[in-house]
Amino acid sequence: FRSDVDMVVSLDRDEYGHLLEDPLGPEKVMDRLQVALERYLRPRYPNLKFGPRKAHALPIELGDGYPSFDLVPAFETTTDDDDVLIADREDQRWERSNTRELIRVVADANKASGGTMIHVVRMVKHAVRTKLHEKFPGLAIESIAIPASGESMSYAEASARVFEEGASMLGGPILDPTGRDNLAPKVEEIESGFTQQAKKWFEERAAEAQRARKSAESGDHDQSIAWWHRVFGPPFPSPTKASPESAATALTYGTSAARPSRAWRRSG
Repeated sequence: FRSDVDMVVSLDRDEYGHLLEDPLGPEKVMDRLQVALERYLRPRYPNLKFGPRKAHALPIELGDGYPSFDLVPAFETTTDDDDVLIADREDQRWERSNTRELIRVVADANKASGGTMIHVVRMVKHAVRTKLHEKFPGLAIESIAIPASGESMSYAEASARVFEEGASMLGGPILDPTGRDNLAPKVEEIESGFTQQAKKWFEERAAEAQRARKSAESGDHDQSIAWWHRVFGPPFPSPTKASPESAATALTYGTSAARPSRAWRRSG
């Protein structure tokens, strides 16, 4: 299951508020959500699937050609802010989250980049989760991408900068985009010594990305696309599937380039 969207489901306190004090409340809410979704969505989406539940979310995939989602059950807080209390199955509680603030910060950063950042984040997430470790926190990648993509630039330059920034930040604090939480412990806990392994991996990808850029600048687009294919994997068109003439447009999703997978596709 690969999901591009976290969808927060705001629960009615009058109907479900009693589950706030129940340690199994997050699990019970996901049970009810799954039953309801099965009933109403299965007739329209026969290939509907539910992935293994995460700490905070119920993964749902509608089938080929449709987006996948992580459904996050939540309650509105009663404090003077727009935080929510999201389900936490692992710790059997409801955890305060500033998800709306996070959405605003990421949206502003993407706007400042000219819309480049969100596509680069998706590409880097794909590479990280398929070639480094599937449990690498996606939010950490957004935290790395925001300072690396602070202005409008090409996809090639932005991609190289994100790998360089990741290599620089790993081993130190990685604050979430709002600055509230340090995500570095979540990276380290994946397995013993993983941070240094990840740092080396990002350094290698950064070097390959720079080779890809230099090859393109020298006019060797076939070699450039070969380097990008090595960085990102099969979703990026390989030299055997894209001519040198189309290679230059590959990072901007040109119509002459081989069609990338969903995670690479320009939205809208």
